[in-house]
Amino acid sequence: MLELAVTENEDGTLHLVASGEDLTVASDQEGRILFERGFRWEPRADDPYNR
Repeated sequence: MLELAVTENEDGTLHLVASGEDLTVASDQEGRILFERGFRWEPRADDPYNR
């Protein structure tokens, strides 16, 4: 049997506890940059985009 406890912290991170393991999950700004930039099929003024 697996028991999972999830707590959302004030700073937006998640604290997960399962099977004696502790894990803190936080959003990575580098990983979100393409989502925030948006997607278009046509060329953009800032292409190619290098991060």
